[in-house]
Amino acid sequence: MTGLPLICQPATANELVPISLENNGNNVMGAAEVNALSGTITFFCSGIIATAVGTPIGYLAAGFTNTGIKGMNDTTIVYSLA
Repeated sequence: MTGLPLICQPATANELVPISLENNGNNVMGAAEVNALSGTITFFCSGIIATAVGTPIGYLAAGFTNTGIKGMNDTTIVYSLA
């Protein structure tokens, strides 16, 4: 998402906030990264990531599916401006 007003942007560090998302009609956990001084919020979709150690939950490199409804579910993004 772009166009976040300067007054709403973190001053020095990016903020990563866990949020509830909708991806292709399914409720999933994810994150919103509020980028410092750029006016953008990047959304990440979570899922199972297979590794040699196990199957932890992490952010999917492939991102969202290319079909269906996308968006935030009843979510408030709270982060520091300092």
